[in-house]
Amino acid sequence: MSQPLDALKLANQVRAQRSQLKKDLKKNPSMIVGVLSDPPDYVHTMNVETLLKAIPYMGRRKIEDVLKAARMSGRTQVGDLTAQRREEVAFVIRRYLPKR
Repeated sequence: MSQPLDALKLANQVRAQRSQLKKDLKKNPSMIVGVLSDPPDYVHTMNVETLLKAIPYMGRRKIEDVLKAARMSGRTQVGDLTAQRREEVAFVIRRYLPKR
């Protein structure tokens, strides 16, 4: 197969996996902590803000509050965060998750 077709196939696979992750996060918002602790490959290039938008009850204001408390930009990619930073972000997010 040619390189462009392989790249297209990989991109479609990543989009499908991210879509499924977003659906899973809508059903179980607390799983974001696990996703941040040990992110799958397809999440590494995802922006933190995009990941937060998938959580129900996480509107623009709460997302801004989380990012401000974590001292980071929403455009930061999950893969660019160190393990310690991901744990800090997960700790901040836990405070904003709906209580169940």
